[in-house]
Amino acid sequence: MSSRENRTMRFITQRLGLITGCAIAGALAGRIYYSNVDAPVHLPERIIPSPNAYDSYLKAFPKLRDIHGSTTIDQRQKLPPLAERQAALAENAEGLQLARFALTQQYLAPRQDNIEVNRSWAKFRALARQFSDEGEVRFEMGDKTGAINSYIDAIQVGIQMPNGGSIIELLVGFACEAIGRKQIWKRIDQWDSQSLKLGTQKMEELMKKKVPLSDIFTNEKSEAQISLPQLFNDPKSVWELTHTDQIADSEDNQPSLPADWVLRVNQQMFLFRYPKRSIISRYNAYMDQIIELYKKPYALRDTLPTLPDDLISTTLIPVFSQAGWKDDVDQALMRLLTVTLALRAYKADHGAFPANLDTLITEKYLVQVPVDPFSSNGAIPMRYRFDNEKSYAYSIGPDGVDNDGQEIINLREANGDAIKQDSPQRYHVRLESRGDIVAGLNLY
Repeated sequence: MSSRENRTMRFITQRLGLITGCAIAGALAGRIYYSNVDAPVHLPERIIPSPNAYDSYLKAFPKLRDIHGSTTIDQRQKLPPLAERQAALAENAEGLQLARFALTQQYLAPRQDNIEVNRSWAKFRALARQFSDEGEVRFEMGDKTGAINSYIDAIQVGIQMPNGGSIIELLVGFACEAIGRKQIWKRIDQWDSQSLKLGTQKMEELMKKKVPLSDIFTNEKSEAQISLPQLFNDPKSVWELTHTDQIADSEDNQPSLPADWVLRVNQQMFLFRYPKRSIISRYNAYMDQIIELYKKPYALRDTLPTLPDDLISTTLIPVFSQAGWKDDVDQALMRLLTVTLALRAYKADHGAFPANLDTLITEKYLVQVPVDPFSSNGAIPMRYRFDNEKSYAYSIGPDGVDNDGQEIINLREANGDAIKQDSPQRYHVRLESRGDIVAGLNLY
């Protein structure tokens, strides 16, 4: 080959190398640009009620003092003297009045437009405890009707919370409901006919106000359109997401962060692998499937759709399946309490339990027998075991099998450790539990 041909080949090789390099650089630049392009945000329009109960609660919170202070849950079991609790309730009278006014208003949780905002979730749970404390004082003073009103007010706080909110509001709402239900069950043998009938009526009204789970997931999807871009644009949040193992191993879950440039490089590497638009698009598609899935009753739901393989989805989405069946359990517990109050009211008036639950309808103790959310089509009423003094209502539970009222008993923890015989964990309802959810026994 002549020298001229050699020069020509070198020229061509250099130009091809330059072109290839430019093409690769352009592709990388395009990928980086695409990775940082925000996805379009489409939020459904919401009509905010005026007045909004949420705002009324915010006015009530500063006027409430927790009589338990910073005590632990175990310490709360040891109540202060009655006179001290009466004084605390008198001090909190204005705040409780404002909160009760909120219970009469339409409630819509505001959108969480900042990932740092927590919407005062702990304060709602503290309010439920305030109503529970008030109920205890009223009961000890002989006001049983007032007491059951207070406990059901605690439950209603939990019922209101998820309206317009996302999964975190739903879970905090469950906690508020449990606070009120626990105290009603605690006194279940001590209520009189009047308080039992009032409790039944109010519980039936509250069950109509439960927010459908598909609405909660719709709200969750909407809020992600705001919170996910904020997460992507915050190098610190991206670092915490991509280094969860280091955070878990650190003291107080607060590891020291690297230099700012390291955070930003980590952020760009993350977005290069998981572009914003791609993550949000796949997230939205998955949520649409979840929303449709949870419009169906428990027994008719298909298996959960396959998770998107990005880090965001695999970190955040698994909690959805837990929230799903926990809502079914909560529905069952609410309905079992309602039926039990009606059964007890009937017994208080007639001296014995009815032979069947339909009697509660004909005798005007119930408008209708609540359906069992775990039944084969989600429309079969709660079951009833009639056995003189041991009569009780039950749900067939997550295994979908009618065990004739044999309660759920868990013998082992998820890690295989044996559960002590006197532990409440033995009666907690789990997705894998076998047996029926029995009123008054399987309370969580």
